[in-house]
Amino acid sequence: MKIIEVSLRRPVTVLICTIALIVFGTYSYMNMGVERMPNVEFPIVVVRTIMEGASPAIIDNDVTDVLEARINTIEGIKNLSSSSYEGRSVIVIEFDLDRDVDDAAADVRGKVSMAAGRLPDDAETPQVDKYDPADRPIMNVAVKNDGRTDMKTLARYVDKVVTERLQTVKGVGGVQLAGFRDREIRIWINTDSLEAYDLTTKEIKSAIYTKHVELPAGRIETPTKEYGIRLEGEYSSVAELEYLPVAVRNGAVIRLRDVARIEDGLEDKRSGAIYEGRPTVMVQIRKQKGANEVLLSRLVNERIKELNSTAPPGTSLAVMQDNAKFIMRSMNGVFWDIIASVLLTSIIMFIFLKTIRATIVAVITIPVCLLGSLSVLYWMGITINNMSMMGLSLAVGMVVDATTVVMENITRHRDMGKTPYRAAQDGGSEVAFAVIAGAATTLAVFVPVAFMGGIMGRFFNSFGVTVATTISISLIISLTLTPYLCSRILGKKIDGPLQQRMEKPFLWLEDKYSGSLKYAVTHRKTVLIAGLGLFMLGIGFAATLGTEFFPSEDQGRLRVQIELPADSSLEMTESVVRDMVDVIQADERVAYTYGIVGSGGGEEVYKASINMELIDRGSRPAAGTVMRQLRNKLSVFRDVDFKMGTWGGSDITLVIQGPTSESLAEIGELIKKDLADNARGLVDITTDLQMNKPRINLALNRALADDLNINIRDLSDELMTWFGGDNAGSFNQDGYRYDIRVRAEGSGRDDPEKLKNILVRTNDGQIIRAEGLVNSSVGMSPNVIKRYNRQRSLQIGANVEGISPGEGILIMEEVFRKFAPQDGRFTITPAGDSEYMKESFYYMSIALVFAIILVYMVMAIQFESFIHPFTVMFSLPLMTAGSFGLLALAGLRICVMSFMGIILLVGVVVNNAILLVDFINQLRARGVEKTEAVLQAGPLRLRAILMTTVSTMFGSLPVALALSEGGETRQPMSVAVIGGLFTSTMLTLIVIPVVYLMLDDIKDRAMAGIKRYRAYRRFNRSAQSRTLNSK
Repeated sequence: MKIIEVSLRRPVTVLICTIALIVFGTYSYMNMGVERMPNVEFPIVVVRTIMEGASPAIIDNDVTDVLEARINTIEGIKNLSSSSYEGRSVIVIEFDLDRDVDDAAADVRGKVSMAAGRLPDDAETPQVDKYDPADRPIMNVAVKNDGRTDMKTLARYVDKVVTERLQTVKGVGGVQLAGFRDREIRIWINTDSLEAYDLTTKEIKSAIYTKHVELPAGRIETPTKEYGIRLEGEYSSVAELEYLPVAVRNGAVIRLRDVARIEDGLEDKRSGAIYEGRPTVMVQIRKQKGANEVLLSRLVNERIKELNSTAPPGTSLAVMQDNAKFIMRSMNGVFWDIIASVLLTSIIMFIFLKTIRATIVAVITIPVCLLGSLSVLYWMGITINNMSMMGLSLAVGMVVDATTVVMENITRHRDMGKTPYRAAQDGGSEVAFAVIAGAATTLAVFVPVAFMGGIMGRFFNSFGVTVATTISISLIISLTLTPYLCSRILGKKIDGPLQQRMEKPFLWLEDKYSGSLKYAVTHRKTVLIAGLGLFMLGIGFAATLGTEFFPSEDQGRLRVQIELPADSSLEMTESVVRDMVDVIQADERVAYTYGIVGSGGGEEVYKASINMELIDRGSRPAAGTVMRQLRNKLSVFRDVDFKMGTWGGSDITLVIQGPTSESLAEIGELIKKDLADNARGLVDITTDLQMNKPRINLALNRALADDLNINIRDLSDELMTWFGGDNAGSFNQDGYRYDIRVRAEGSGRDDPEKLKNILVRTNDGQIIRAEGLVNSSVGMSPNVIKRYNRQRSLQIGANVEGISPGEGILIMEEVFRKFAPQDGRFTITPAGDSEYMKESFYYMSIALVFAIILVYMVMAIQFESFIHPFTVMFSLPLMTAGSFGLLALAGLRICVMSFMGIILLVGVVVNNAILLVDFINQLRARGVEKTEAVLQAGPLRLRAILMTTVSTMFGSLPVALALSEGGETRQPMSVAVIGGLFTSTMLTLIVIPVVYLMLDDIKDRAMAGIKRYRAYRRFNRSAQSRTLNSK
């Protein structure tokens, strides 16, 4: 082949190109970004709207429904879901994957802007944001305080120093605080004094607004200068604010201190954070898009050291959670997996090649290929992540395939007595076609993978690019560097005692294989039936395997999400969390805990989350085992719904849609009870809808209100100020502003009956109590109102224990049909990981079909035949027994990772058959009879086939063993590849020759039949012609 001849004639060019790959690859590796997973942009937009004090029903009707009606008209929406909580609306719009997220966000902003005029006056301006998985905190930092620093000083330090300093770190995208209460000037109204002085809270707020203010007052212009004028009308201290005049009664000035207690305090506590069971302030750090997480972690830790050196007495910052630690452990694990793969491959090469020189020639291609791939990845903007590194680790055994085929044939030609130069030229050229064909089929697999739909198509893009790049570079090296090195390094054949001892097993193997092949050729039906039996066995294994979306990995941390009854107070939630933390921290395998109280999507006080950092992996069982044992310990908390996991979400999430929240809640409780009572492998069963949220409904005496000409908005404002609090201005100190909040003293709002004490001014200026004006009643309402694609919905989730998520979905759907009326009003739909699993399996099935078609097309072009590709394709069914059998033996499930392994095998397992069929064709072209060609080609190609297969299998072995951290994610793919390669190769050596001969016999018979038919037609035409001539 021309490229081999050029490489042999221009060695300097080959060496310079090789050195360039090494240099650029090393530079790329040192400068590439590092992250856990590829940075994938989700076309998801979130709209958040706040309306303080509004019930979920009002939020749903007046805010969510109004916005959804407009947003729903946008083209390309895949799913539209919303949650109406108390005081806030959250709408999530998921667009089709091909939609640009920036354009989608712009469309949503436009529709929200159009709908804003129809929202209630009390609703804040809706906030439209793009969703990004990177928005999850990559670091959580605890601000610890031993009590020596007062809370106001601590609040100022955290908000004005820590937050601002961390925000300036390069790569930080945002900083949020949990468990933080900002400084606030509290005006605690004495309700009795308010009534005695004939005042309302509206007048209090108005006095603060108009008398505690700093405003511009124009400017003075002179011929030489210009002066700005500002009226400094604000009180300079909290003590002075007490003397703010509120009103004049009977000639006496009523001051703020006469009707209220002024406190320089903190915001109301509506959430909290805990660290090792003690209250703390949690600083959550998010990264910018595309930032290097490992570098960012180092920079943040350096900044934390600086902050600790200037912190107030008794205050310090401690990192509770740092994603970069696991990323580095995981990437280091991949690195050592690659090193182990290289060593194992080197050993395999030495066993087959029998000399150190030949082994060096084969193994030197591995680092050159890997470094060359890294330079291409760096140029394409792909980071070092789990997917790209998994591609490199799997490719270690594959990159030597082409090289070993070329080397093995060059060695065979050298053993014929040729010079190294001539052996490299002839041997390389002889198998070049087969090598190119094998690489082309492997690359063809990644075309449908690159264009695969679904969210996993985005994640697997970097994996596909990595493997395709590495295989392409290995192909080029096998046809350039390998022949050159063989011609210079390989030398003469060495036939010493060591080589002779190492040769004996191969000679024995070739002899046994020759006998087996002769038997197979003479017993073709028996061989085909055995192959079919193994294929059916593989299908049987596949039927027993469960399905899941993504394998869970042991990151050394667990999470418990807690939900109490909706009527629980913050204090009750904190008490339960403390008790649960005590139980968790009593476990010696838990290093420490941290969490957030009031952590729901709607900031509900009855929800919380507890995160557990486990001790070192080598000193404990797997995280899944720890999780199951802790789940049993926490089951004593009967009135608490909780779910545990390594990610925090549920293994199974289903959405039930129906006409009303009440009917959905009823069905949800029936399903939940049935699943809990009849344990079938489902645990942590939760629903997101409760109908036990107590609500005081105030019915207005409309006739009396109209007679007194009561302003209903004034009445509502009074209620909000008394019982919820309302901002009346801001207080300036040292350049920072703090809210001034007016609210009734606790003694005036600690009983539902005190609602009647609300004071409101009538049209004639008199102040009356609300008693008689409103009638109160206590009722139950939903804690949240959810919609899914505009219909009322309920989400039910569960984790699995002992069964697969796929089996769990079938069980939950069966129970749904048991309790839900089958009249079409209620439907059930997969969501979350369940939806992604269904979607990903669909797109991956399409990718598998197209991969098979493309591999056939590539081989048809290469062989210039329609028959021979069919022969090669018979190796595909032979991989099923090994792939599915080894997955079952390892206790793994069919997931997107093992599925990708099956797709990858389509392009790999045919390579052995290509080698075999190509060599058979070469022998037949030289005049060898086909059966004899098969019997000769098999033993001659045996070593090359075994070498490539064993090297790929052993190269994938470290990943399949999952000994490194994060290896659980990569394991299923390698297991599927190893199992499929094993059975496919063993059977390819026997079945493919038989199929080749049978298809060739069919072809010969068909051609003979066609010839006889054509001869018959010629004879008929000749006979008819003679008959006509005789007439």
